[in-house]
Amino acid sequence: MIRPLMVGLGIFLVLDSATGSGRLSGQMMQGSRAVPGGREAMSARGTPALRSYLEEMREGPAGMNRVLHRLTIRPGARSYSVENADVSEALGLLTYSMRRPGLRIQVSGGPLRFTSDDTLSISGLSSLQASLELDFSPRDSLRVALRAPSRPSSLSASRVDALASLGTATVDLWSIEFGTPAGLSAQFTHAQPLGGLTLSTTVGGDVEPRPGGTGSIYWRGATARVGARISGDWGPMRVGLGMDVSRSFADSLSGRNLFQGGGEVLARVNAAGFLSDASETLIDLSAFYFRPYSTDRQSVAGLRAPVGDLAGASALVVWPLGDLFLVPVLRLSRESGEATSGVSTITRDAWSLGASLALDIPLGPRMTMTPELGYAHGSLRSELSASSAGGDARFQTSDDLAGWWAAADFSVVF
Repeated sequence: MIRPLMVGLGIFLVLDSATGSGRLSGQMMQGSRAVPGGREAMSARGTPALRSYLEEMREGPAGMNRVLHRLTIRPGARSYSVENADVSEALGLLTYSMRRPGLRIQVSGGPLRFTSDDTLSISGLSSLQASLELDFSPRDSLRVALRAPSRPSSLSASRVDALASLGTATVDLWSIEFGTPAGLSAQFTHAQPLGGLTLSTTVGGDVEPRPGGTGSIYWRGATARVGARISGDWGPMRVGLGMDVSRSFADSLSGRNLFQGGGEVLARVNAAGFLSDASETLIDLSAFYFRPYSTDRQSVAGLRAPVGDLAGASALVVWPLGDLFLVPVLRLSRESGEATSGVSTITRDAWSLGASLALDIPLGPRMTMTPELGYAHGSLRSELSASSAGGDARFQTSDDLAGWWAAADFSVVF
């Protein structure tokens, strides 16, 4: 019953200088809690395609060839602690999707609340996002997406500092969507068979209108993107690897822009399939490497640490238990970076290990519930060194990271 789904699963693969020790210490304390890499790094790390896998395994190959409407409500909560900084989030995400042969539509958004140290909170709405995917032929497709501004669409200095207080991109934060402007994006994909392999190339771009106001905002202006992926079968597994490169063009908005400028390189490798020809247990293994380049504004608000590399790996298993699906997920992420300003150099390393467990439960022929629990642990280390006429100075900080999250998907098909 489950084995033919590998046909559908293949789509995931194709598709200032310091002069004194007191000042150095103060800079070190600030630099120890910032978000190097910003939201690009968090987005690049991504999450395994849990929801997509479960939908495919429930609906089977026949579901790909008929019209399906799906409404999913996802309430969730998350909490992290880093030494003296505590942050928590609450989300209520509503997603509508429609799928028919050659056409896919999705609209999502919902309320979002962020709290830092129980003293500052931000309540609003995540960006309302709508996407349309069209298949012009078995080899060519187009995806167009429209994003409304988040609420709030810009941030005060205190709110920027609060959102940056966690200090690492190795764990998820829904609240990175605060301070996001409106945007429009388009991407064209062409898939070309090469013997037993498939080469997929993409070209696309994003446009974000120039924002007004006086608050801080994450504005990328105009962005160009290109990418290439190659995939093929290796025993019972479908294996793919690819690379995406982007370059954005946006000014500093007189110091209000939280985007550091430049572009990103993202490389991914993935293997997905059943454990054996006789098995109904699915496994997904993936790894990525993310590197920003030409980041010419490293001193923007909320970013006092260096922008650096981020790498990680994940493993997901979908294990059938009668009518249920048990889904354990394991993820490891590590980031590092170095920046020099005058006689000062800041280096930074962080890592986190996260594990979660989800159980997909049918509540009838058209409804499912998927509760999920997760825990993360890690460490953040920063070092600031400087040379002056009075000698060399060096300061280090090392913080432990711990956190948990809980969520539940309630999904109905009609």
